[in-house]
Amino acid sequence: MNRTLRRAELERVRIKPTSNLLYDLLLRAFGSYHARFDKAANDEALSFIRRALEMDPHYGLAKALGASACGARVFDGYGALRT
Repeated sequence: MNRTLRRAELERVRIKPTSNLLYDLLLRAFGSYHARFDKAANDEALSFIRRALEMDPHYGLAKALGASACGARVFDGYGALRT
């Protein structure tokens, strides 16, 4: 997906959620994760991902984005998540 299209879709979801809550949560996570690269954005993205995984523990795309966000936490020096 090109950047302009992705930004437009993320802005659309921010203003008007989709009818699919899981997809909406994942789009919001993508938006947080890719908008800024700081701890607060990472935490916000992981919050959306956790909510999506609570609804569907087998949601592969949410698991993949969650793994990426957790890896970024360690790489950026924020530390691993504690459960």
